[in-house]
Amino acid sequence: SGPRARLSAIVRVSFQSDQFTQETVAAWLAFYVEAQRSEETRRLLVVYTKRLRSNIMDSLSRICPPDDAARIAEGAAAMIDGLYIRHSLQAAPLGLSAAPALVEDYFDTQLKQFSDHKPTIRIL
Repeated sequence: SGPRARLSAIVRVSFQSDQFTQETVAAWLAFYVEAQRSEETRRLLVVYTKRLRSNIMDSLSRICPPDDAARIAEGAAAMIDGLYIRHSLQAAPLGLSAAPALVEDYFDTQLKQFSDHKPTIRIL
């Protein structure tokens, strides 16, 4: 129920089987293509991207310093998006169950050095 568990929940949701139905995949791929042509669609993609990054950053900021959290969040978001696209296009050499494991391994590897980090208290 801590920040690391929340990161795992984000990963799980990102790779749930219902995200890979033919209709969902077609919609996401069309969305990515349309974002290249339409400023309005690009803005929506930016909102989605910022939300994913923000959700990841919220947990990471409780585990490690801000600069490291930003770097790790960017890598994790890129992995989630990239693995989703690869699986959607059936271009991934690994099965779908391996995708979350890769992202989890990335988090574990990146966060190992911060196991003793004491987060700063944030006042909102």
